[in-house]
Amino acid sequence: MIVVGLETSSTIAGIAVIRDRQVMAEASQELGGVHAEKLPGMLERIMGDLEVHWSEVEGFAISIGPGSYTGLRVGLSLVKGLAYVTKRPVAAVPTLDAIAFQVPCCRYPVHVLTDARRGQVYEARYDTSGGWPERQTEFRVGPLEDVLSSIEDQVLLVGSGVDAYGPDIVAVLGERAC
Repeated sequence: MIVVGLETSSTIAGIAVIRDRQVMAEASQELGGVHAEKLPGMLERIMGDLEVHWSEVEGFAISIGPGSYTGLRVGLSLVKGLAYVTKRPVAAVPTLDAIAFQVPCCRYPVHVLTDARRGQVYEARYDTSGGWPERQTEFRVGPLEDVLSSIEDQVLLVGSGVDAYGPDIVAVLGERAC
């Protein structure tokens, strides 16, 4: 089974082609605000390099945010068009859930933070202690300070928000952040 997945919730677009749960190819590129111009070509190149025909694709996965409205709209439109033409199903995957799935079993609560710009982050809290992430909160967006002020325990923080605001996070959470 071949599945094509797209992630377009930020300025970086990601594409993966999976066959029988094994990654055949993956690519990511900083696209800024030009998802519409670059994403179709990226996907076509990957499919061509793999010599995979669209008739071999059995389904699509697409990130549905939270994130960049423009990026999400472009990704969803592209996948919707491909699914329509190929008559294949689409799985909608919340972006923060996808990031949480990359975290191995962790004894601490996991907070996924992605950069929403202007000092804000998208955030959700997960329990991964059972080996499978269980979302414990709704998705939210807000100022970094507000999100951090609600964290009282030792936590693992992951996502682009950690990269963007690392020093600010350490200043507020100190030893509670890992």
